[in-house]
Amino acid sequence: MPDTLLLAPIARLLKINLDTLLSFQEKLTAAEIKQLIYEIDNRFKVQSYDKVFQWAKTIVTKYPNCLELLLQFAVIFDAKRLTDNIDRPQKYDDCIISWYICALESDNETTRNRTADCLFEFYWKKKEYDKAEEYLSIQNPKRKRKQAQIYSSTRDIPKAYQTLEELLFSDYQHISMVLHDINNIFFNDRQ
Repeated sequence: MPDTLLLAPIARLLKINLDTLLSFQEKLTAAEIKQLIYEIDNRFKVQSYDKVFQWAKTIVTKYPNCLELLLQFAVIFDAKRLTDNIDRPQKYDDCIISWYICALESDNETTRNRTADCLFEFYWKKKEYDKAEEYLSIQNPKRKRKQAQIYSSTRDIPKAYQTLEELLFSDYQHISMVLHDINNIFFNDRQ
């Protein structure tokens, strides 16, 4: 256990960087994340939710910048506490939410949208509709449908109907344009 002031000179002496010296790895590969998910599944077979959760927290401290890992862990533990009979499941909320919030910072748009969807569902299930609404992404194609869910849940039925009608109309326009393009291709191809 060398003094932290000695870490840089040790790294120079060994001709390696500090990340290598400390075995720091910012990101995991998809295969490594998959392996950790298998490990969680195996641990759930023999250990309690809390023990597996504590183990996962130690993994997250090793890879705090691997946002895909944080999202995967948040989804697994969020779902597992709902499907199993966990004592006081809300005591895990803060940690799970923090994992989701970190994953929102991803450079990957798909990861950000999946995370926003998960946060929407998290708060919607808790009937915290104002919080759920915060995670309706403008770019997300499911936005209107989720907005209608909130209106329906808060008993604003006219707005729910209006939102779904708008969604149907925009989808109708899109489908109509696609059918028109198919028709043009068909007739142009025959000439």
